[in-house]
Amino acid sequence: MNELANFFVGEPLRAYAVAGIFCMMFGFSFLVSHRFRAGLHLPPAVACVAWFLFGLNEFFAKENGWNIRIDLLILWPGIMTLSATCTIIWLVGLARIARNRLKY
Repeated sequence: MNELANFFVGEPLRAYAVAGIFCMMFGFSFLVSHRFRAGLHLPPAVACVAWFLFGLNEFFAKENGWNIRIDLLILWPGIMTLSATCTIIWLVGLARIARNRLKY
């Protein structure tokens, strides 16, 4: 997991790319459901905002030359847990929509 964290540390564009992926998941949810469903749309939106804020944090760290990153002890496990949880909730929501469409 440390190697995955190193992939994002000091590279805000990579965090923004992950935020973009969650943004596309949010858009895909609207294409599939045709209306707002909190359980389906909020998880990717929350993850998108979290990754965007993580990217901002990395941008400021890079610009200011912060080399001792105590903040990552909290931010990295938090954002990974949030991302995994939001992805699972989103997938369950998509499965419910698919199951409901097969019923009719």
